[in-house]
Amino acid sequence: MADARKFKLDRARLKKFRQNRHNLAREYFALGGSEPGGFSNYRRNRELASDYFKPVASAVSDTALLNDSVYVKAYREKAWRRTRHRRTAGHYVWVSGTALAGAEVIAIWAYVISISSHVKGTML
Repeated sequence: MADARKFKLDRARLKKFRQNRHNLAREYFALGGSEPGGFSNYRRNRELASDYFKPVASAVSDTALLNDSVYVKAYREKAWRRTRHRRTAGHYVWVSGTALAGAEVIAIWAYVISISSHVKGTML
């Protein structure tokens, strides 16, 4: 699905797509959906039905494929997955900050251990 690999929602639509997650959650729980794992399937089906992931003629390599329902469904699925896995800059800042803080804790711990073992050795 080479055509869908290039798919990317613009900022305004991406923001609206992410805001819809909360509305879908409220709608799902208002309907009484309580089966395990059902929420993700419900959300996925509702999001795939939106016009956000519809293939357009300028984005596909062969416009005749737009009439093929299997192609359109596969395109929507791939585009949806790409959009769901997009991360914000804040996500990457948080992840790198957490990794840096963890590395600092390990370095300080190793330093304290080496100092304490050195001090114990000289006192004897």
